[in-house]
Amino acid sequence: MSNNNLIIGILVAITKNGWIGMCGKLPWEYVGKKLDGDLPRFKQTTIGAGSNAIIFGRKTLESFGKQALPGRLNIVLSRDPDYIAPKDVTRYFSYDDAIDTLKHQRINGHAIEEIWICGGKTVYEEALRPGRNRATVIIKTVTHDDYEGDVAFPNYDIANWQTENIQKFDDKGYDVITQSLIRLS
Repeated sequence: MSNNNLIIGILVAITKNGWIGMCGKLPWEYVGKKLDGDLPRFKQTTIGAGSNAIIFGRKTLESFGKQALPGRLNIVLSRDPDYIAPKDVTRYFSYDDAIDTLKHQRINGHAIEEIWICGGKTVYEEALRPGRNRATVIIKTVTHDDYEGDVAFPNYDIANWQTENIQKFDDKGYDVITQSLIRLS
């Protein structure tokens, strides 16, 4: 049975000038900085009530230390048929296959409530494209400072998204912006 209340969301930390990566790291981490408080928010959001899943690409998983993040179902996407996912991480070849399977999967007897797309760029592109598995929520941490990068967050039609909330963390150097997809008729 499919979960009709399933939320598919994007979680992204992005620089003011649009970068999400630099040499396999977050752009601010590349220069030795951290975003104080952002990691606990990421953990709280992705774990939720304990019935959530996260999806990321292979490179993003490797940036997490090649291990599953506890408290949530971990999915890695890789087109490499020889890639072996780490323990407690399930590999899928495609975004749509992963989402379609998760819509019917249960965790500890409960339907999956939320699927969080956690990068990288190619996986974000898949989640933003129109179709049955399109993300309907974006939560983005946006730095106040510009940083150099070599991977940008994909362009998307901002006119299809409504800003629901902006949390300002001026003392920490970032804002958290929540957007929702406007239902087009």
